[in-house]
Amino acid sequence: MKRLIILSLLFPLFFSCSSTPREPDEVRLTRNRAAQFAGYGNAAFDRADYEQARAFFELALTLNTSVDEREGVADMHNSIGRTWQAQGDFETAAEQYARAEQIAQRIGSTRVRALSINNQGELNLQQGNFDQALALFETSLELFNETDSVAERAVVLHNLGSTQASSSRLDDARVLLEEAMSINRQLNRRRELAANLFMLASVESRRGNYEVALAFAEEALDLDRAMENPRGIASDLYALGMISFRMERMEDALDYLTRSLAVYESISSASGMIQALSALEDLSHATGNLEASEGFAQRREALQTSSIRTR
Repeated sequence: MKRLIILSLLFPLFFSCSSTPREPDEVRLTRNRAAQFAGYGNAAFDRADYEQARAFFELALTLNTSVDEREGVADMHNSIGRTWQAQGDFETAAEQYARAEQIAQRIGSTRVRALSINNQGELNLQQGNFDQALALFETSLELFNETDSVAERAVVLHNLGSTQASSSRLDDARVLLEEAMSINRQLNRRRELAANLFMLASVESRRGNYEVALAFAEEALDLDRAMENPRGIASDLYALGMISFRMERMEDALDYLTRSLAVYESISSASGMIQALSALEDLSHATGNLEASEGFAQRREALQTSSIRTR
């Protein structure tokens, strides 16, 4: 039904088309409509409604294609790839990112090429291919340094920091994340700033600086709540739960992790639910509640089995 409603928005555009060449105003209108649909897609993506986001991005792709707006076409392939990646279809996501990069190379768009390579890096990072991810992010950063895309540069710095953290290079990770955070504070990019704070919380927790880590995670949670970002909220609550667990604040840990699980359930994030259930399983075992631990383990195993079957 959502897709039918979305498609109906295009009827006035397509039914009014003729075989005559389009006037500049009509081309401009089509580009504006494509940008509008892309904006709707980004909003849906931020709500973790990936099916609706993809439907909007595909409409924007169709419109950009109709006026041969090649940079817009490449941008939409990147956006469509993000939805597939968020849903765990890494193969389709990789195909979309590769297509975007190919178009960017043909038209000479350094920005889109850098973005496509960054997205490929994120995909490799998510799959644990740290060396490949690092090389891709470094290439992306070099390309973004040739443009005036300061905000996108901050995204790559964040990703480089995340990769260094995953490889236990915590000092390097903190430097990169703080640089990204500084840019995002200046630009008032709250969603990206929350992501920086979340990663800094992870880094400081691993360094044993738990109070500092808590402060970072709490600020991230405040930002994600203000933006009504469910995936960010769930991640922040998980981080707060794990930090509290390490500080042996068991009641706080149970509260945070239970709330994290509830948010992940509300957005149907199987990977997030598995992560939260695993933490709750360990926490319950550590506090001697073996019955609860077994219950969390059974739920986790059922989800993992279901996820394997649906791949």
